[in-house]
Amino acid sequence: MKVKESDKKLLNTFKADEPTIQELRNIAKNLGVKLKRNMNKKEILKVVRKEIKRLEESLDNKIEEVSDYTKSPKSPQKLPKSNESKELPQNYEREKLKIMPVNPNWVYVYWNISEKSRKKLKKLSKNSNITIRVIKKSAEKEETEKEVIETDLKLDQNGNTYFHLPQDNSAYVAFFGVKDKKGEFTPLIQSIEITTPSSSIKSSDKEEWIFIEDGKIIKEDKKEEPGFWKIEKHPGSSETMFTNKRKFNDTNFGSD
Repeated sequence: MKVKESDKKLLNTFKADEPTIQELRNIAKNLGVKLKRNMNKKEILKVVRKEIKRLEESLDNKIEEVSDYTKSPKSPQKLPKSNESKELPQNYEREKLKIMPVNPNWVYVYWNISEKSRKKLKKLSKNSNITIRVIKKSAEKEETEKEVIETDLKLDQNGNTYFHLPQDNSAYVAFFGVKDKKGEFTPLIQSIEITTPSSSIKSSDKEEWIFIEDGKIIKEDKKEEPGFWKIEKHPGSSETMFTNKRKFNDTNFGSD
């Protein structure tokens, strides 16, 4: 129990000198001890001493606990296990061949074959090469044999590679297979077909130029012969508009 600074003198008086009954009552009050009205000095003294002894023992116990805590080495707190990163398996035991466009002129190809298929390929690879082949598809969705890019692989290889392509904005498909000494290729796994992006901006012939004149919307027909245009800034506005300098359907676009 905390004791006010102003009341420490009473405790010092209690320890050093023989306190009066009134001083004992004040000490008991500060210690939170309730006294009966008919208690004499001897009874009050006994109660006060008992309470002081209890407080001192309690304080000593707390000091010992703090001392033991500071002396004992702190064991590192174990954090709960999170989703620890694990190494990816080298083989998923299934056949897979994927092709993905990287940019207009490059594709990324990765593959995986099972151990069972690997044993079969081992017999074939004595007289053949394991090959990844990328073929450009024609507009008729047929393989164009002239547009072939390929690379030979080792039998124990599961992995990925990049292919440089002959043309952007085109459809490509990848094959995993074997090629014999005569150059004949036998596909075993085929990827899905992908289309690479274009390396240039595609122009559209569906553009419509819209102009507002006297509160009316006027459209320029792209099928007609194109007119001559100038950029005009209207007073009192931050908008910039294109204005035609010729007559179109008996309507004068802009002014000279």
